[in-house]
Amino acid sequence: MLLMPVTPQMLRNIILPGAIVRLQALAILALGFVLLVGCAEFQRMDTGIEPSEREQIDACLNSCERDHSICMESAGAQRSSGTSFGAAQECDRGLSACFRLCRDLGQQPSRF
Repeated sequence: MLLMPVTPQMLRNIILPGAIVRLQALAILALGFVLLVGCAEFQRMDTGIEPSEREQIDACLNSCERDHSICMESAGAQRSSGTSFGAAQECDRGLSACFRLCRDLGQQPSRF
């Protein structure tokens, strides 16, 4: 069996493509990390609030909507029994007040 001598050109043809692929993969991973961190920072700057605070505000808004649904169901029952005197309007006013409270919650400083 005859073995061919390995020349420097052959080594370059073997090693260089693998190195280029590794370098490209590393560059793509680095770019992805930079984009991920940049997007998270932009979202924080865009809203002005931290993600945990946003979750609290979302929970507050969901609570307002749930309470409004219950209030409107009660207003509908009162309407059918003839005892409703602007109950739906009161529900809407309560919803607006609740939304204002949630908005104010988001504007409060987290640290004093």
